[in-house]
Amino acid sequence: MDYLSHFLSHAFRSPLSASSTFAALLAITPVVGYATLLDVSIDTTAYNGTSGFLAFDFLDGDELANNSVTVSDFYTDGTLGSAAPSGSVSGSVFSPDALTLSDAEFYNSLSQQIRFGTWISFTLDLTQQGLGSPVPDSLLFLLARQ
Repeated sequence: MDYLSHFLSHAFRSPLSASSTFAALLAITPVVGYATLLDVSIDTTAYNGTSGFLAFDFLDGDELANNSVTVSDFYTDGTLGSAAPSGSVSGSVFSPDALTLSDAEFYNSLSQQIRFGTWISFTLDLTQQGLGSPVPDSLLFLLARQ
């Protein structure tokens, strides 16, 4: 029997000890944050063959809860050019690397030059700390032609 099983088997023998143990476990349990995974696929046929840029902009809304956005599995049949990061940005959209934007600063962005093909796909991993904040963090994904 492992330590936790042994502890729980003794702690929950009476209703009083069970409720006090449960309260103690709640008191020492860290606050749980949430994460959301989104698979994104975009049809860029209307932009096919034109030059432009794509941008991921992440704004810190509350300055308290620490959140991040990770962009992974980025693929396109277009051609990527140079990138211009701003703020708290690490990595790149080039697979297998992942791009991470955190809210360490108010404005965090990656602008990536692209010659558009017919599709773009990627996965977003969004943390969600401080869900009750009156001013939430914001993520904007932008496609634009030059």
